[in-house]
Amino acid sequence: MCRIFAGQAPESCASETRSLRLRGYGTPIRLERAVWATLDEIAAGDGLSAPQFITRPHDEVLEMNGAAPNFTPLPRCGCLARLSRRIAVSRRVTPPRLRDTPRTHTRSAGLAARNHLFQAADGAAQGGRACGCA
Repeated sequence: MCRIFAGQAPESCASETRSLRLRGYGTPIRLERAVWATLDEIAAGDGLSAPQFITRPHDEVLEMNGAAPNFTPLPRCGCLARLSRRIAVSRRVTPPRLRDTPRTHTRSAGLAARNHLFQAADGAAQGGRACGCA
């Protein structure tokens, strides 16, 4: 098990900062290179760059919640969801669908943005568009 962690290429775990334009403001976001690579792949399914793609769930959080504190876990979780869905597809099992979780509690905005990333992961993992957003 430790070989999974210790055997990783150090450069894939290194942080990389990219600048996004969120609501008209240049905003740097620091994520691991492996996360950026996965986001690039998901976004390419929609013909977007990863920074363009990330603005969608950010805007959804702002519209639903009025604020987006600590936003960077959402892209990471979306990448994990994509990986778990790829594994499930390869094993022909149905993965859990967090986007079907009831949204009746105060974290609904965070769930909505996370679910957007999960939809993108689902679509890209199945060879389709990342999501149905316009």
